[in-house]
Amino acid sequence: MTSSRGLNRALPWIAGAVLLIGVFAFWQTMVNPNENRETFSNERVQNQSTPETVPLAPEARQVVVQFIKTAVMRQNLRQAWTISGPQIRQDMTLKQWLTGNIPVVPYPDAAVNRSPVKITWSHPTEAGLEVVLQPRPGSKEKPQLFFVGVLKQGSGSQAKWVVDYWAPYAPPPIPSNPG
Repeated sequence: MTSSRGLNRALPWIAGAVLLIGVFAFWQTMVNPNENRETFSNERVQNQSTPETVPLAPEARQVVVQFIKTAVMRQNLRQAWTISGPQIRQDMTLKQWLTGNIPVVPYPDAAVNRSPVKITWSHPTEAGLEVVLQPRPGSKEKPQLFFVGVLKQGSGSQAKWVVDYWAPYAPPPIPSNPG
């Protein structure tokens, strides 16, 4: 049994508040009882299937190499425009693109022929790769890992691969002196 006068005076108010909240919750469920009603059907469930995994198309690998040699190294930007997808172009016009101020992280001293490539995933119309760009001998650049996404646009003889994603791997810095 509680003997505190303050608690004894507050108990009716607390009970009233709890009752009021309960009445409000009950009213809420009765006002729109059909609002969140579940519906059932005899139709089969449509599961989204994972796209088929296929070997990387040679054209997709070639477009990645061309993208590095053009957009990443800032050489022949007109050709870089033709092999860049909409995510890379970001609504830029060709005239804006040709200024060289493009949304592609540059790596000017890449020795493309020495750069290892790992295929992360490959489907019939898209693929993801990891490319380690190695600097040319004598360069002060450090090797850098980049993630690359390619898409196949169009169909039939009009289909072509474009680079639609290009981003460096940038882990968070680890302090050398955590104190």
